[in-house]
Amino acid sequence: MNAPAILTSLTAIPRASGSISFLPPTRRTPTLAFIHGGYWQINDLVKENFAFFAEGVLPLGINLAVIEYTLAPAARLDRIVAEVRRSVRWLAEHLGEYGADPNRLYVSGHSAGGHLTAMTMPLAEVCGGIAISGIYDLEPIRLNYLNEKLGLDAVEAERNSPVRDVPANAGELVVAYGTRELAELCRQSIEYAQAWTKRVCRGACCRWMVLTTSRSWTRWRDQRAF
Repeated sequence: MNAPAILTSLTAIPRASGSISFLPPTRRTPTLAFIHGGYWQINDLVKENFAFFAEGVLPLGINLAVIEYTLAPAARLDRIVAEVRRSVRWLAEHLGEYGADPNRLYVSGHSAGGHLTAMTMPLAEVCGGIAISGIYDLEPIRLNYLNEKLGLDAVEAERNSPVRDVPANAGELVVAYGTRELAELCRQSIEYAQAWTKRVCRGACCRWMVLTTSRSWTRWRDQRAF
């Protein structure tokens, strides 16, 4: 399916809080729910970009759902996390109505979306996740200019920091980042993967993926942790 066809195939699913855009499947297949980044303040995923993700996953037999949420400062982070979790649960309950397999729901996101992906991993409805260049410790965010719109206090930052509350049991998680990312994003990805490894060893596993780029080549280094 090419980009124009993908865009015209999008099904918008309005909800009371946030919305979901969904590409209806052709058969009963798994679904990837993608959560955009933008430091919880900007929607950096315009409609045209849906085609980019769809062109990657549809040929693999994977449906695509794109989750949106209320942005700061209109919503505090507690509300944003709750909205995304409700959207994931809603998908699990209703995917069958759209022809998808409700028992194979995976979540992914980058930057703030990586954080929100991590915050959905404790949900029983989530089979697995891919957190890309996420923010897993919110204390540095609380102490810099990004907090002007978020309004985080120490308690809310702690409560919504995935590295502080790794689930004891969850589906498999991929923690990915690029070596040319901000140093803080690299550090947090490493620390979160290590924390996940220590805590979840009995219930699930974590893949730690580092994207290394140079002038002429790209490669993945994949470290599996148990």
